[in-house]
Order: sequence, then structure tokens, then C-alpha cells
Amino acid sequence: MSNKDYTEQILREQVMLDRGTLRFRNKEDRQKSKSKSIIYINKIEQALEKVIEGLKNDIEEVEQASSGRRPLWLTEIKDLCLDKLVFQGLNCFADAAGATEKSSINTVINKIGKRIEAEKLLLLIDNIEDRTYINKKGVTKKFSVKNDIKRKAFEHSGVYEKRISYAKHLTNLQGVISPNWSVSRRTHVATPIYNAILKYSKLFDKRTIHGFKNTKTYLEYKPEIQKEIENEFNRVDWMKPLWDFMWVPPRDWTGMYEGGYLTPRLSGLCRMVKQSTFKQEEQIRNDFEKAKRQGTLPKYALALNALQKVPLKINQRLVEIVEYCWKNDIRVGSKFPVKKIYEEMPMLPVEDWRKLSKEAKARHIFASKKIISRNSEARSNRDIMARDLATAKENFNRIFWIVWNLDHRMRFYPMTSLNYHRDDHIKSWFLLANGAKLDLTNDHWLRIHLANTGDFEKISKKSLDERIQWVADNEYFIMEIARDPEGTVDDWSKADKPFQFLAACIEYSNYITATENGEDYICHLAPALDGQNSGCQHYSAASRDRATGDLVGLVPSDRPKDVYQKLADLVNAELIKISKERKKQEGETQEDFKERLKYVDKWLAFGVTRKHLKTNCMTYVYSSKLYGFQKQIKKDIMDEEDREIHESGDPNRTHSWGSEKEQKAACLVLARISFDCVQQVLTSAKEGMEFFIELASALAKENKPVSWRTPIGFPVVQKYTKNNVVKIKCFLYDMEIKKLKRSQITLKNETDRNGDKSTANPIDPFSSRNGISPNVIHSYDASHMALTILKLKEQKVDDFMMIHDSFSVLPEHSWLLYDTVREMFVYQYQDHCMYMNLYKSVIAKLKDPDVLKNLKFPTKGDLDLNLIKQSDYCFS
Repeated sequence: MSNKDYTEQILREQVMLDRGTLRFRNKEDRQKSKSKSIIYINKIEQALEKVIEGLKNDIEEVEQASSGRRPLWLTEIKDLCLDKLVFQGLNCFADAAGATEKSSINTVINKIGKRIEAEKLLLLIDNIEDRTYINKKGVTKKFSVKNDIKRKAFEHSGVYEKRISYAKHLTNLQGVISPNWSVSRRTHVATPIYNAILKYSKLFDKRTIHGFKNTKTYLEYKPEIQKEIENEFNRVDWMKPLWDFMWVPPRDWTGMYEGGYLTPRLSGLCRMVKQSTFKQEEQIRNDFEKAKRQGTLPKYALALNALQKVPLKINQRLVEIVEYCWKNDIRVGSKFPVKKIYEEMPMLPVEDWRKLSKEAKARHIFASKKIISRNSEARSNRDIMARDLATAKENFNRIFWIVWNLDHRMRFYPMTSLNYHRDDHIKSWFLLANGAKLDLTNDHWLRIHLANTGDFEKISKKSLDERIQWVADNEYFIMEIARDPEGTVDDWSKADKPFQFLAACIEYSNYITATENGEDYICHLAPALDGQNSGCQHYSAASRDRATGDLVGLVPSDRPKDVYQKLADLVNAELIKISKERKKQEGETQEDFKERLKYVDKWLAFGVTRKHLKTNCMTYVYSSKLYGFQKQIKKDIMDEEDREIHESGDPNRTHSWGSEKEQKAACLVLARISFDCVQQVLTSAKEGMEFFIELASALAKENKPVSWRTPIGFPVVQKYTKNNVVKIKCFLYDMEIKKLKRSQITLKNETDRNGDKSTANPIDPFSSRNGISPNVIHSYDASHMALTILKLKEQKVDDFMMIHDSFSVLPEHSWLLYDTVREMFVYQYQDHCMYMNLYKSVIAKLKDPDVLKNLKFPTKGDLDLNLIKQSDYCFS
């Protein structure tokens, strides 16, 4: 790369900073909040002066009141800059109103209170006097303590809350007591800002959603404001995210906050490991220091750096096809984003609401929530699609790089919002910038990829040779699709991964055409080798479970085994058995018995297939239980039909499974059978999860987090804590009566009465038990991927795409990847026991190790791990 390229990248990063920071440096806001988009900023700035003026009038009115106790907030905010407080409050409102996942007004008020507390802290810091000292030359110099505190806090972390916490610590060291407000105090101090914005900005409305147990109130933009915002999004072509592609290779990660983007300010906002605890950061820093003494980096950092050094480019034709489908309302596949906005149901007057029966209330609540949720999703989809298309088009005919980081389990994630970890339509946009020759020696990998992504007639469940033959048999079909994608949407949209299938069709067509013309063809599309139910693969390997391993491809076979079909067969056999025997279960009432049989017969008539149970099987190994199974079935079957009904616009069409209550009841019947059957199929996973849960429970009882090292050496820390809640009474502005009204809000309490966070947030045993299995498996999954990356680099393969358990290289290198991914999987488990590794870590932390003296280790089978190297279908 030339100096000009680096200069251009530095200028781009300055634009990213300008786009994201404006006046504040909150990393979380930059990544997630609507308030940092220039369109929302314009709305905020239009309202700023009106709210400031209104707030000043409110304060003056309170100060001039002749009677009554003065409110707490008056003394706290009178010395602060009202302009800043109002601007921060408007930011909090904009984030809440524009978010897909709506925040309640309770959360918004607490967030404003935190910002005011931070402003109070900054005021204290600014009032700390400079110190004088005499340097080595005997000259008296001034030392700015306040600037030193701000600098150290900024360098301490990329997370806003951690910077503020560290600034408090440094301030206390100077003998100045920093503010440490309770959640109640924050709430009371935030209310005048909240009330003024609601009263004077003319931007926001409140929406109340009724529930059976409670009522939640959210913020949203007024309809006319929301329309203006959407129109702005439609007009601008410069709307971009903060974290953008790099046009030069990223800097290597050499520490928690050193790496990625070029400019120190932007790089300082990134963390190599997001969501890390203090203990985990400490261990990672030690890893870097130890590796530095040996002249290298930790292995996990080397793998991360290798991945972000891969140059990429945009598949322009696929971007055009996605835009064509979007603009013409052609929904390709169930995951293609929806953009239609529906008319929302009006809120019923209190009198009318009270007259409704319980069932009628349930129907109204459900219908109202569903429309609100869908409209929120659609608005978000419009924003995201506009941003994605703009970013992709800017990078047409350009090579770029993505900055990557890790989560607390070491899973690899791209930092840019546009990336190939996304759904099928976005994934299809990405190609490797460095291509390689495609010819008769390696084109079978492209053919296998075509068959896998199409999966017509379930071809991906057949042998590799049969998949290759399927492409030969359907070559005319493939070439026609590539020639006219717009005209053949009805054909390629039926593929399992339609846009990736289309991309493969076009690549294959270009290759065939070049070959017929006697020309060499350089391929940039990377076929994927995917793990077959990878979570179960890890349990099977750790337990040496041959039976389950056989179902997920760890044992050689002529054709791939289908664990999902095995589950579907068992479930259908159980449905038939129940329907024939028609026996009551122990403790079951006659009414429940009749209802269960009704749904069993209905499921038999419906025809349960592997597709309907695939998610159950996949998520079971990540601690999904009966409730999760029920939810998944409802989402995949019931909600899809509901969406079809909604989109049809037919007011007379009803759901084939009846009311919401009936749908849930039917899903529960199938979920119970599915849950029982999956435990019969995945025995090693069941034992492994029970083992992990016992370990996590033992530590939770002593209020301790769980930690372990992965095979590549990454330190994982699982720390889930409880949040106590506090109810606060305050005066909030009521938009209907146009005045303050005494209200009660409920918020999470982050400290105990003495301001101590450690006792206020003890370890949550429930979350710790539920999280341990998926976190262990994900960490081992990530370790396998990192080991594979390093081995590929050793073999001079520098270009690849990685998505957790999906590995992609160019066809020229696919045989090498085929061997490497298997070799590294075996290497990870050959001399390493996943269960003993975690057990030793837990025992070392327990005060009383005897609590685990009766712990039963998972059964070890006779699976020969070396068989994995001979299996065609463990990763295919």
C-alpha cells in the first residue's frame, strides 16, 4: 500500500469520528444509538433551544415559589451547564424512540440521571487546582491534575461507564469525594430534564402497552416526525455507520486497546475483547506481556490478526439483485427483511378497556404488540438496508479490510455493521479480493458449494459425488438463472440459501463461459465447509461418543448421516404411538388429555419434518429447554403463518391453529415430545450439560464466576449477576393533562445502601447454570477456528472467510482446508479433556471442594478421534 492510501484511510477515520462522536465519547452509543446519526442529530438540534428555554422557565418558576419544599434536583443541577444536560437528555430520548428494542421511560430516566452524575463529576474535576513542582533544572512548573485525570480515564477503557468509574477513583485519590448517587437520587435529578423534553421538544410521544401483570410505557417519535425522518433516510446517500471498512490493512492487535484502526482516537474506542470482565482483561494483559518477552503475541491474537488481514471485495451483481428485490417488494426467503408498515391499533379508553373480557384483552394486547413490533422491525430494516446499500456501493471496484474483535468467549466478530456474518442476502455480497485459478483440478468444490446452497431435493444430504453430479444434471437450469436473475426469481428463491446460491450460479456460469472460450478463469468466491451440528460434535469428541458422533459426521460413512431426520423420525413415531394408544398420562385431567390428543392428531395431519425440528436439535446442546423448544416451534411454524396472513391483507383469513392461546398449547405438546426425543438422540450432550451445570452451580453458591482456558489458551470468564430493583416515586410530565403527575417507576439498583457494587450484584445462579454449556461449547468452537486459521497460515494460505463453524477458502485451497479443519479438531481433543479442564478450574476456586465429591463425570466411549480425519461429512 502507498502513503497516499494510508493518508486517505486516516482521513476516512476522522470522518468516522466526526460522524460518531459529535460532542460525546460513549462507545456503546456510537455503535448502537440512533442519536449519533446525522438525521437524528438534526432533529435534536432543532428542539434544543426550545427545551433549554422551557427548562430555564421551569427552574425559575420553582425558585420563585413562595411555599413548599424545594425539589432535590434544583441544588444538583443549578451549577451545571443546562445546554449540555438538555443535549444529553435529547440523545437519550432519541436512542429510546429510534431503537428496534424499545426502552421503557424508566430506563431513559435512569440513563439521563447517569449523564447528569457524570457532569457533576466533571465539574468537580475541573475545580481541582493545578499543582506546582520544580523540575530537574530547578524551574517551577505547573501540573494540571484535572487534565491528567481526564487523560488517564480516557486511556483506561473504550467503554464510557468504565471511564467514568475510573475517573471517580482518580478523583477520590486526590481527596475529592466524587458523586456516588443511588438510583433513586439519579431518578429525581433526571426528572426535570425528562419533563422539559417531553413538554417542549414537540418530538416525542409516549405509548403505553397493557399487560396482564404490568403496564409498560415507551417513547416514540410523533408520527409526523417519524415520517420526516424516514424521508430524510430516503434522500441521503451518505448515511454510514461509525465502524466502516478500512481501505488499508488494519493494525495488528498488540493489546486490549492497541490495534484495528490507524488513528489513536478511533483505535482507542475499540477493544480486542468486548464484554470482558476486569479479571479477564487482567489475564489477557498478562498473556500479552508474557508473549512479548518471547517476541510474539498470544496465539488467539495471532489468529485474530490473520483474519483481519484478509482483503475483500463486493460482489456488485448481487448487490444489484438484492436492491432489485427490495425495491420491488420481492421477499426472497423467510429471512429477507420486511419493509411494509401497518396501521397501528388505537389505544382503548380506560372505560372501554375495563369492559373487555380477559380473552378479549389478551387478543387486543397480542394484536397490538405484534403490529408495533413488526412496524418497529420494518422501520429498522429500512434504515439498515439504506445504510448497507450505500456502504456497498461506495466500495464497488475497491479492495477493503474489516476490523475484527472477540467476545468474552473468544468468538470472532467483525466490527463493521456490513459483514459476511449477516443473513444470506448480505453474505452473498462478499468475495475474496485475491482470487485463484479455477480449473478441472478444483472446480468440484464450486459444484459442491452450488449443491449445498441450493439444496434442491435435499441434495446436500447426499454424497459429495452425487452433489457434483446434480450440478452436471442441472447445468442448463443454473446457466439460465445466471443469465437472467431478475426473470428467474421464482426459481432460485426456492433454494435453501437463495442469494448465496445465485452468487454461485453466476460464478459457475462465468467459469463455464471462460472455459468454453479457451480462457483461464480466476475465482473469487470461497466455497464453505460447514460443521454438522458443531455443538454436538464437540460433546461427542470430548466424550468419545461413537453413536452420537456417527450422527454428526465424526465417523466415516458413504453418505452424510442426518441427526435432524433421526429426531424427526423419533418424534413422528411417538406422535403415532400416542394417537394409537390414546392413554392418559399420570395426573392428567380428562380435559387436558382430550386437548393433548387433539393436538397430537393435528400435528400428524400437519406433517412434522426435520425442518420443523432442526432448531430444537441445534439449540438443545446450548442449554435450550422445554420453554425454548416451544418458542422455537411457534416462531418457525405459527408465526410464519401469521405473517403470511398479515401480509395477505385478507381480513377473513384466520390462523389454521386457532387463537394465540391454542397455538401455544399446540406448540407445547410438540415441544414436550421433541425435548424427550432429542435427549434420547444426543446422549453425550445431555451428560455433558448436566456436568457443566453442576460445576457452575457450585461456584454460584459461593458467589464466584466460572473461568477456564480454551485449548488455544484464551482466558474465558463467565460472570452473570443479579440486578436488584427499587421503586421510586417522582413527578413526571403527563402529556394528556399537560402538567406534572405523581408517578412510580421501577429501576435496577446497581449498588447497595453503602454504595457497594459487589454486594448489590451477586452471581445469578439461574443465568450461570443456563449460560455455562453454550459458553463452554462456543469457546471450544472458537478455539478450533483459531487453530485452523493458524495452521492455514503455516501452509501459506492467507485468504479465507470464517463464521464460527463455517470455513471458506478458494477452491484451489479447499483440499488443504478439508484436511486442516479435521486435523485441528482432532488435535484439540486428542490430549485435552474439556470436562477435566473445567473441573480443575472450578475445584481450584471452591472454598469447599467436597461439595463436588459425588459429581459424576460424563461417560467416556470408544470413538477413535483419528476416524474424523477420514470422514467426508463432518465438515462438508
